[in-house]
Amino acid sequence: MQTALTRTSMGIGTRNPAKSVNAIMNTDTTQKKSDKGLQFSLKLHNDADTAVVIVNPLDLLRISVFDAAWKEIQFPYRGRRQGHDREWTNNTFVVNHIKINGRATDVNTFIKDYYITLPGNSKVEIFMGITKVVKPGAVMPLTVEQMITVPSGIYKVDLVCALMEGQSSVILHMPLVNIHYK
Repeated sequence: MQTALTRTSMGIGTRNPAKSVNAIMNTDTTQKKSDKGLQFSLKLHNDADTAVVIVNPLDLLRISVFDAAWKEIQFPYRGRRQGHDREWTNNTFVVNHIKINGRATDVNTFIKDYYITLPGNSKVEIFMGITKVVKPGAVMPLTVEQMITVPSGIYKVDLVCALMEGQSSVILHMPLVNIHYK
């Protein structure tokens, strides 16, 4: 069952108050265990007639995952700003594909761009997955051997995305969602 978990509307941009970007997190609340891991997407919708240029939302994204007992599940998320030459080298958190107005776009180009243009009345959806998590009891520095596939269980996923346009910004916080991963 695909569930739109949250629709958060916040205006961004002080020069044109009609500009509005909405964020929606989508996920299947019951997912079959697979090598794709926990799957979800972030959809940004520009309701305005004019384009909005924002900092790439992948630069300003925070994802937290908790188990059923509220213990945080660690996964080595490495943001794009921490990488060299804007290369996406993280294989524990993946961007599977991206759609702009329902059409697939090149993931690598989107990932490398500092700014994203949301044309007027457009939608961008970023499909993501967490494929590996840190073994319980692992110690720093983390090694590949300390990573495991996501075990079966009930997970709570918390997504926070900041949107920045020029000097204006807004924090969009999607409430926790339970994912039954079996």
